[in-house]
Amino acid sequence: MWNGISHNPSLKAVDMVEVITTGTCIQKEKLTCRTKRWRNVSIPAHCVIIHHPIHGIILFDTGYAEHFYQASQTFPYSLYRYATPIQFQAQDSASAQLLARGVDPKAVRYVILSHFHADHISGIRDFPNAKFIACQFAYQELISLPAWRQVKAGFLPELLPEDFTERLLPIESLPEISLSGLDPFQTGYDLLGDQTLVAINLPGHAIGQFGLWCQTLQQSYFLCADAAWSKEAVEIQSLPHWLTYLIIDDRSALVDSFQQLGEFQKQHPACQLIASHCPAVWKQKVRGDEDA
Repeated sequence: MWNGISHNPSLKAVDMVEVITTGTCIQKEKLTCRTKRWRNVSIPAHCVIIHHPIHGIILFDTGYAEHFYQASQTFPYSLYRYATPIQFQAQDSASAQLLARGVDPKAVRYVILSHFHADHISGIRDFPNAKFIACQFAYQELISLPAWRQVKAGFLPELLPEDFTERLLPIESLPEISLSGLDPFQTGYDLLGDQTLVAINLPGHAIGQFGLWCQTLQQSYFLCADAAWSKEAVEIQSLPHWLTYLIIDDRSALVDSFQQLGEFQKQHPACQLIASHCPAVWKQKVRGDEDA
């Protein structure tokens, strides 16, 4: 069970951080962590609801949504659907879960996209008034690829709304700041200009991937996207299986990011490290299993 408090007084706080799951996919457990077995498991797709004191509801990724089925309907994009069969119901989408909390998706002003894999961006069409904070270089690279290479990169272009470029807020254009107390990470991007949300580069798994550091008055969080697929893997430093290197962006960068996460966790054990597909997060934060 998670415990401990880690608050950085040099950076400002948000009101609340909520993890939600937006469906699952079936995959071999060993692919996510080399110490695991060759068995099929349900891999959750999380996104995070951040309650900001000024900007309201902000999302870190959107996970799966019904748009995934349409975007993966035609060949070669249908290969994505068959490689990672998903389990999803309409009420699992981020927009549906916000509505259940009394939040109109039209009121969401910012959606932060850690990277452009389909299991992280499938719901962005459901937020018509949001700005998308993402890596512009990654978007430009992916949109220019031929279809089969887009599939290999985990990118389904039909998931993007038609006005995506107009609503894109490039992370490269935002202030880069020096970090104090977040070793081994030395720099980050101040996403809102108030030091409440700090993006940190985590390259390797996908082009342009970054994580997010934020805190409430009681607890700090590091949302590490897919730089690791579970907190356990980071703690024991067990990399994904080498077969996953066939579909990642940069193997060397992935190893570096993974090792930095391990060092971060050692130096900041009270910080809540949240990987986007972590089963322990699913069990505790979503399903309510206290012994996770």
